[in-house]
Amino acid sequence: MARKFLDIIERSGVLVDLEDRLRTQPGQRSKLSIKALLLLYFLAAYKGDSARRTDLCAVANGLDSQIAFSLGLCGTQEWEPLSYVVVRKQSKRFERALRQAWVAEDDTPRNFTWLLRKVIAVSVPNPYLKTIAAVAIDSTADPTWARSRNYRLEKDLLAEHRLESLEEPNLAEPNIKPFDYSEGEVGTVGPDGRYIRSYDIEARPGYKSAINKEPASLFLGYDAHIAVAVAGALWSSNPDQVAIKPSPPGYILAVHVAPGATNPGPIGLELALQSHEIAPGISDVVADRAYTNKRQSFVRPLHQMGINVTMDYSSTEINNPHFIKVGTNGQRLLNSTGTLLPPWMPEHMQIQPDDTKPKDVTDWYANRALWRWTRNPQTRRRRRPVRLFPMRWAGHHQRQNPQP
Repeated sequence: MARKFLDIIERSGVLVDLEDRLRTQPGQRSKLSIKALLLLYFLAAYKGDSARRTDLCAVANGLDSQIAFSLGLCGTQEWEPLSYVVVRKQSKRFERALRQAWVAEDDTPRNFTWLLRKVIAVSVPNPYLKTIAAVAIDSTADPTWARSRNYRLEKDLLAEHRLESLEEPNLAEPNIKPFDYSEGEVGTVGPDGRYIRSYDIEARPGYKSAINKEPASLFLGYDAHIAVAVAGALWSSNPDQVAIKPSPPGYILAVHVAPGATNPGPIGLELALQSHEIAPGISDVVADRAYTNKRQSFVRPLHQMGINVTMDYSSTEINNPHFIKVGTNGQRLLNSTGTLLPPWMPEHMQIQPDDTKPKDVTDWYANRALWRWTRNPQTRRRRRPVRLFPMRWAGHHQRQNPQP
């Protein structure tokens, strides 16, 4: 596995930029090269699902002798274990360089996102890239290593003291400990305008949903957003003629780590664009409600690119269709969870009845789909709803309503 990781690292083309950048970082040149450090990160995450510096040190001292020699970690005569100090110093220089970021000669930024994109692009075999037609985007909570620190701002303590002094005039002044408001201290405001609540100055409070037996709760840390290749589908107007394409291996196509409770819309859009850049055949994006609720920053940009988004509607949206105006003439149509219908559609065709049997659900949606309002692909203009109905209004004096 180490040799496979080394092949990915070499083909990614990141070594030259990283080595040049680390030469400008403070500190002595380390015996641990960037190539070796990246290999330690990969192996530690692969073997133990963790990449702490102690894990990196353990992996380094357990490498095969031939690989360790090729990376300059040992000589031909003796093996000297790699110390934790060496790993810590080099990893801090590496992380500091990517966190500060820089712009290369081609005017593109170099940061953690750039590193992940380059590595992922060469990790997926080319034969699979041509077959990927859909991607699923989701996020998971990643709590920080640092413990949340309770703090109270001086202005809040003084306001509380003023209220208490109204009842007790002789109340002593509050003992307020001087607070260090320098950048990065607990209780200060970070660059994003949110309070720092732990010694991990980039971690922020967030919300994680219930998973298995673990209830939903607040957490302090990060949201890890991941885009994974999934099986696509060939759709037609007949629900009985939907063909599911072969499921590709679950390759990760894009990754983004953001502080907790960061707006997921722009992040999801960036993941979809990165995935589409790697696999140009992607035409469908599947995402949960956290992303699809962001219409302006996630759904609409993808639709403008011709990429379909599988929406995750809430029960409130499903049970409350609303009227909208379409076109230059302001034509009034009914919007039912993204499906445009004529305004005279009966209520039992707008919302699925509660007594609908499971075996009749497909037929209900198929019947309603016959009356939807769609774009005319030939004229690039919107058809009038009457042009799509099984019984056209033109030439018929009696309007035909859909069957229940």
